[in-house]
Order: sequence, then C-alpha cells, then structure tokens
Amino acid sequence: MRRSVLFAAVFLLAGASCGKDSPKEAPAAPAGVSVGFDLKLSDPPARSSFCPETLDKITDINVWVYQEGVLLPDYSFCRTLSSGNQISIVFPSDSAVYDLYFFANVGTIAGPALESGIPSAGASLDDYSSFTAKGFPMAGSLSGFSPSGNGSAVLTRLVGRYDIHAFDNPSNDKVSYTFTEGRMKSCARVIRPFGHVDGLDGFASRVQDGSEVLENGDLLSASDIAALNSGGTVTLYYLENCQGRLLPDNVTQYGKSAEAVAEATGEASRAALCSYLELTCSASTPTAEYSSVKYRAYLGSDATSDFSVVRNTVHSLTLDMASNLINAN
Repeated sequence: MRRSVLFAAVFLLAGASCGKDSPKEAPAAPAGVSVGFDLKLSDPPARSSFCPETLDKITDINVWVYQEGVLLPDYSFCRTLSSGNQISIVFPSDSAVYDLYFFANVGTIAGPALESGIPSAGASLDDYSSFTAKGFPMAGSLSGFSPSGNGSAVLTRLVGRYDIHAFDNPSNDKVSYTFTEGRMKSCARVIRPFGHVDGLDGFASRVQDGSEVLENGDLLSASDIAALNSGGTVTLYYLENCQGRLLPDNVTQYGKSAEAVAEATGEASRAALCSYLELTCSASTPTAEYSSVKYRAYLGSDATSDFSVVRNTVHSLTLDMASNLINAN
C-alpha cells in the first residue's frame, strides 16, 4: 500500500504585525511584542463529499501561548479569519521563550492551564459535514520560540485520505459487481492533535471509547459511484484514529477482521473503535442475483495487522474483484 505525505500549510513569521484580521472571539490584545504570522497554504486537487472547496481553508484558529509550562490566557486566543491568511501574536517580552500551539477549524477551544495537559486537549465533532464550510481540522506547534527572531511553524491537516480504485480482474468471469454505496465507518468523533499513541512517533490521536466514534464518516457521492463503476479513482477522507498494530501475527487480508481483533486483544468491543471502509454493491452470478452485498475493509498502514489511520497521509487502495463466489463472509 503506497503512502505519501500530504502537503502541509506553513506559517511564516514576519517582522510586521497584521492589522486587517482583528480578533472576534478574543479581548483586545495586551501590551507586549507583536509578531506577524503569514500563512502560506497549498491546494492539492483531490475532492470528496465532505471536502471544502479550498483544501487548506482556515476559518478560525486557536493559538495557545505557554511560558515555563503555564498558559498565558491574556495572550492566547481564538481568531476568525474572514479574509486573507494572516494573524499576529502578542508576547509579554522579547527576551523570553514561549511554546505555541495552533488548532484550526474547530471553533473556540480553551487551552489547558498547564502545558502538561496538552496531550489530552482536543475537540469533538458532531459529524464531518463541518469540513465543507469550515475546512479540515489542522494543528501545529512551535517550541522555544523567541519573539526577537523570525521563525516558522507547520500547520498539518488532521485528516488523511484514501484514493480508491476497483480493478476489474479478468480472471473473474462469473460474477459481475455494480457499486451502489461507499463510505468510511467507525470514524473518529474526537481529535486530540497533540496526543501520543504507544508505538508511534510524534503527535497522534486515537478514539478511546465508543462515545468518541462516529458511525458514519465521509461518503461517496453519486458521481463518485459512477466513476468507481467505470474504472475511475475516488477519494474518501478520515479523521486520524491510530488504534495500532492489533494483529501482529496475522498474515492474510481475510484474517483482518473484528473477530480476530476481539480474540487477539481480549476486548470484545475493541474492533468497534477501528475505522473501516464499507462498500455496497449489487452482484450477479450465473445462478443468483444479489441486490446488496457489503464489503468491509479495516484500514491501516498494511492489509493484515495495523489499524492506524494517520493524519496528513495519502493511501492508494485497489479493490481486486477476483472472486467467482458470493458467500456469507
């Protein structure tokens, strides 16, 4: 499975402050040293049902400023970006260093009082339809920043995507398939942009119980279904959900199942926290017609053992419709 890094949105620190985008949610800026941030954004071309028109669209951004592990609430804020992609941050002094955290497109979120609480900080989404209007959730951090010098910080999308293609296998000469529906299932409702997951380097987020799961995530539109049936490639997005390598001893795609996860982990409900792709199709065999056949594929960095869907990555998924049989599995 090919995996590559999506383009990232980059903040470049400029020397001049930005006057046009005044804060709407925050009080007047306190006295101090003002540093301007110029947002330079990229726009890769893939689209899906819940995808914003501009893939790096930023409608609001939380900025949390910490000094010696303590939040500076008077210097932290949530700001709406009505036009342009520029903000300014005020610091108490240009002789101190600060840790900065950025969390975009999730509305106003208060930063933890202590920096040690950052890994648990996050946002909960009612559904993924907010992506269309607000943009994808994004986050970034900058440690040890000194206002006396310029610098840069990377803002990363907290979503990844699957590019899906159905291969019409010539060895399958008995069963014909027509896709009718497709969507991501058991998707993350909660995202912790600065969290940590065992076995993964850097920041990572995972849902921790059933209350943090959305039954339905991104879905294929009618035009997507038509493209999939005609040999085209379609795109679905997911919010990061890193459940880890739950089946280290499994070596087959068919063995990557909910039953296997329950047996391996000893947790009957663990598979319900793992994101998967569900495709529905009608199928025709020489002896029978099936109006609704469902195929489910648990997602991850491989097809056998891993259940982590990671932020800011692209996966290519090819569906090989090789089977000459329709069975209960």
